[in-house]
Amino acid sequence: MKQAEFIQTLADELKQNKKDTKVFVDAFIALIVKTVKKGDDLMLPELGKFLLKKVPAKPKREGRNPMTGETVMLPAKPASAKPQFRPSKKFKEALLGTPAKKK
Repeated sequence: MKQAEFIQTLADELKQNKKDTKVFVDAFIALIVKTVKKGDDLMLPELGKFLLKKVPAKPKREGRNPMTGETVMLPAKPASAKPQFRPSKKFKEALLGTPAKKK
């Protein structure tokens, strides 16, 4: 489902017009981005958790060219972060129709 279809379906479900629903969806997405960008996790119990995972820096290392076998130095990678979404237990159960497995 594309965003336009989602907005239309949500507007129909809420009995709202499409324009107001689009404003709501855009604000909702912007709030998620703003919260996670600050470094805060956003937990929505019915859906899941949005978070920013920190990826540590990697030092310069030795690698090989797979075609020639020649040893080359690979550059260091700076520390970074990547966005993640972890679905909640309730979301998994609703989606799969079965209780989620315990670890």
